[in-house]
Amino acid sequence: MAIKFTRKVEVINRVKAEGKFNYMNSGKDGEMRKAINTHVIETKRDFEHKERMSRIAASQLTLTA
Repeated sequence: MAIKFTRKVEVINRVKAEGKFNYMNSGKDGEMRKAINTHVIETKRDFEHKERMSRIAASQLTLTA
């Protein structure tokens, strides 16, 4: 866990040093953030649905075997 956090900090610091770090404060950035959040929510919902269907299929296979 600490290794991942350290790696994250290293990447953020490197991006800041290169001048590529950008805070999302403008109107367009807000729209982009909203679109990203929507995409993440839909992807998470999709994954959870597939996981649920996989569990149902596995339980049916176990019952019929």
